[in-house]
Amino acid sequence: MVIQRFLITLILVLTVASGFFSTPLKAEEAKAKDVAEEGPDKKEREVRKIRKVPHTHDEQGGHEEQHEGIVRISKESYDLLGIETVKVTPSSPKEYIRTTAEIQFNANRVFHIGPRVPGRVVDIFADLGDEVKKGQKLAMLDSVELGNAVSEYLISKTNLSVQKAHFEREEMLWKKKVSSEREMLDAKSAYLRAKAEFEAAENKLHLFGLNEDDINTLRSETHSITAFPLLSPFSGTVVQKHLALGEMEEPSAQLFTVADLGVLWIILDIYEKDLTKINIGQEVKVSVSAYPDIYFPGKISYISDIMDERTRTVKVRVELDNNKRKLKPGMFATAEIATGGALPGHKELIIPCSAIQNYEGGKVVFVAIGDYSYKMKEVRAGNESNEHVEILEGLTEGDEIVTKGAFYLKSELQKEMLGHDHAH
Repeated sequence: MVIQRFLITLILVLTVASGFFSTPLKAEEAKAKDVAEEGPDKKEREVRKIRKVPHTHDEQGGHEEQHEGIVRISKESYDLLGIETVKVTPSSPKEYIRTTAEIQFNANRVFHIGPRVPGRVVDIFADLGDEVKKGQKLAMLDSVELGNAVSEYLISKTNLSVQKAHFEREEMLWKKKVSSEREMLDAKSAYLRAKAEFEAAENKLHLFGLNEDDINTLRSETHSITAFPLLSPFSGTVVQKHLALGEMEEPSAQLFTVADLGVLWIILDIYEKDLTKINIGQEVKVSVSAYPDIYFPGKISYISDIMDERTRTVKVRVELDNNKRKLKPGMFATAEIATGGALPGHKELIIPCSAIQNYEGGKVVFVAIGDYSYKMKEVRAGNESNEHVEILEGLTEGDEIVTKGAFYLKSELQKEMLGHDHAH
């Protein structure tokens, strides 16, 4: 009996002691956890906390909302992200002139390069697609005619030196009354004739494409006096090349085409009834099938003064900025010119481009449905400008759509659905 009481007392003591030691231990663990949460990753955890979509219903209901494309966020998330919305209202669409045409080279910035005299190709320095600078050598040709021209130049240069010395001598003698005036004038005439022949021979070499440095080195033993270069007239891109080593080329041949692709042209046919709606400098939107979601800006730079009597249209030139090299000469394009007027009796839904998000091959927007909840809706877009886009299907008047923060909502929806798929 005594032993039994002793055992009971011992058990009670151990139980109390266990509670005494475990309580401080748990307190220390909790404190350590709090300290850790105050560390450098606290901000990241706050972001995760904000991203988490709270649910006020059971888990199954949340999964159904994910499939319906509904995203819920907290008020804290709403304030931190600065989500902005606007109501969809119908407006009168602008009137557009739409036409198709072919993209062309800028005719003022394209040059066909060929030899001025017959010659055989002995070296090629440029290839298709190369970016070349003004004055850069594209190829070298060897020409018998150039050899003859160089010989004429060297002979005329020597003759000029001789005739100049003779004239200076006769002029000195005439001033000293040693020789007659007639002898001095004859020497002067011969000198002027030699000078004219030399200048003509030098100009002929320039026509072959030789510059001053080339001409000054004609007497060099290592310099070929029968070869001449083909030079690029300006900086641009080699877009055509029609020559090979050893080929004999004539002056009519177009061996290279160099073009400035930074600015291209598109020539539009505008009907007579629309002429009062266009002006020089007016903006034009151009699209091509290769990039259906991109509009390329252009401006009207020329309106023809002549009307085609057969089609009753006028040629209008539009200059297109092509610094990114997406547009290619020869592409068919569609051009739209906003005339500034509104189509009477027409209404359409226009929303900011910032509301549109690309999602699984389509376009979507997020519509506010209350309580910091947003439903994703697929839409079909129509005409688009730099800031606004026409909505053909998917929205109705009065819908409140997200214009700032839509990308975040899309990301959260994708994460929620991904997590749901992994859970299953």
